[in-house]
Amino acid sequence: MLLTLNGKKVNILKRGNEYRYTYNVHFDADVYNVSFGMLIKTISGNALGGATTAPNVFEGISQIERNSTAQVEFRFFCIFNPGTYFLNAGVLGTMNHEEIFLHRILALQRNLWFF
Repeated sequence: MLLTLNGKKVNILKRGNEYRYTYNVHFDADVYNVSFGMLIKTISGNALGGATTAPNVFEGISQIERNSTAQVEFRFFCIFNPGTYFLNAGVLGTMNHEEIFLHRILALQRNLWFF
């Protein structure tokens, strides 16, 4: 979900303003070395920028127990030109001693216009 700093849901962004990209994650199993991420892409698939909560698998959250929920938030300044963009959300961790994407979501965000 895209929000203003005051918490208002938006899908039309003003260039130069700061926004929050948030999502919730529910864990159905015990997981380890968890990190969260986001990525903004053009509709042609070019990555424009993103962020992660940990630089590598060993610096993530060491353990998250089954039936836990995490709220994730990334802040960013809008520097986009008018157009349509994709926002990705992802959760990376280890299960059964294997590093995997625990979940990924690709969301189409239409008309991120600047004024």
